[in-house]
Amino acid sequence: MPVRPGRSAAVAAAPGLPPGAAQTPVEWSYVSPPPVHLVPGDKTGRYRAEVRDTPLVDEHGDSRISVGDYAAAVVDTVENGSFVRARFTVGY
Repeated sequence: MPVRPGRSAAVAAAPGLPPGAAQTPVEWSYVSPPPVHLVPGDKTGRYRAEVRDTPLVDEHGDSRISVGDYAAAVVDTVENGSFVRARFTVGY
């Protein structure tokens, strides 16, 4: 996989959760945007969200999502109680 600008910063941030975060009684979720392609755009409602420490990629190996869908994913997670005490990422 070719290294793209911003990817090294995203990889470096992967262990960003504080030690013991999973044991707290607080219900938290940690969402990670794509390392490079968080692009302007409207909500389409068509995105994938998964618990993982690596970016979601499409069939071309790109990790991208529009700002509208990224925001929708965060709101959907809170409203649905998905990904509690977990780090997740979203993309197409």
